[in-house]
Amino acid sequence: MIAAEMRTPTMEDNKTPRLVFLALQLEGQERTYLLRLRKVLNLLVERTHEMNKQNALLIESALAHVGGAMNAIKKDINKDSTYQNKGKKKDSSEKLSGRFMSKEVKG
Repeated sequence: MIAAEMRTPTMEDNKTPRLVFLALQLEGQERTYLLRLRKVLNLLVERTHEMNKQNALLIESALAHVGGAMNAIKKDINKDSTYQNKGKKKDSSEKLSGRFMSKEVKG
């Protein structure tokens, strides 16, 4: 309601007036309070922006480490795979003689 009453020609194109415009329309403690509040809000927005930048760097670093760990695991799994072809097939031309042994159980 106050904002609607305080509309100035510079605010006509904006449906929501800026805090600084509202503060400049007031006098005394109200004006000082709104201007201080604006400064605090700006500082908070700047800090949030900086934290977002730092978080983005941390996330990129974490993703790089996770990717590196996944690649290391993948290399390890491929190197010592259970299903890897390690055995050799014997030549079928060799004649293998089998012996049948019988053992009688005496009781």
